[in-house]
Amino acid sequence: MMVNYLLCKSEYFQNTATAVVDILGGIGESFISQCTPKKLLPHLILHGTEDPVITYSQDTLVDGSKFISTLKMAKWWQGLQGCSGDPQPANSDKILDCTVYCDPASAAAGRRHLSRKLAATQAASSKAYLKLCAMKGVGHDMHTPYQGYPFDIAWDFFKQQAGLP
Repeated sequence: MMVNYLLCKSEYFQNTATAVVDILGGIGESFISQCTPKKLLPHLILHGTEDPVITYSQDTLVDGSKFISTLKMAKWWQGLQGCSGDPQPANSDKILDCTVYCDPASAAAGRRHLSRKLAATQAASSKAYLKLCAMKGVGHDMHTPYQGYPFDIAWDFFKQQAGLP
């Protein structure tokens, strides 16, 4: 949730971060209308398919607040990134099943739907990117298949976005 808040509300974060990873996060339905990003960043959503707290495929209540599903959140961010169309399969293995919701080409084509100010800000960026990686059979934890696994996936994403080996 913190990453989504910063992406929606903090211009400082948006101007200093170069990529973001949302690990096991979520977004409350009431917060969606409050999201007004000024800049979009390469974005990886990493979430367990068996998470009982912020569920992967259906909306849920958390402490009395309605949270949208991880799948719905990915589609919502896809729209904010200015992309449309069907998500495209990316990579898959025993644990991860990744799908690209937005890449630079589809973002450029979809920017006509963004506000003029946001479209102008994003026009120079070729890094619009949104990827959802489902961790198959994983709940709301950081230790499957081993302690720190999601952080390794996140670090690989950050290195990839920075062009590091």
